[in-house]
Amino acid sequence: MLDLKRRLTNKISMTLAALLLAAQPLVGGLTTSALADPGTFRIIFRTAQHFGDDPNAFDGAFNYNGEDAEFVFDTPGALTTWRSVLMLQTKGVDFSGNILKINGVVLDDELLTHAGDTNSETFTQMIIVQANVLHANSPNTLEIIARNENGDAGGNLDDFVIKRAVIQYLLP
Repeated sequence: MLDLKRRLTNKISMTLAALLLAAQPLVGGLTTSALADPGTFRIIFRTAQHFGDDPNAFDGAFNYNGEDAEFVFDTPGALTTWRSVLMLQTKGVDFSGNILKINGVVLDDELLTHAGDTNSETFTQMIIVQANVLHANSPNTLEIIARNENGDAGGNLDDFVIKRAVIQYLLP
């Protein structure tokens, strides 16, 4: 039953991402349907990554990165003048000040906290990446930075896991 729930959640997430891309505004406030436009995705990483200051926070079960890490990925032929969608599966996010950057640009949305989470559930989150952030013909970087309760570096950093990171984007 849990596996069925997980599969349905993943399918719903991909559908929502496609719908978000379909509502892209054009010049003059007009909109067009991107559902007929070709799009694709890239898996940035699929191995669970642990961020924070306590390597034993998850019993050492995940790849420990410390305070931050950078992941390089390509988006060949991306239509960079349109927004894209970053999809993440997160676990154990307690503080709201953690930082996500693509190509040095801080993303508008931050990781959502999991109120009452016992670190046993995984949540799927979609974040809009603004136009002109991705590079079509050169490597991109996703930087993930753990912060403390006040959103600052140092001290008691949030320990959380990102299990998968996927970028969905349009092609010309």
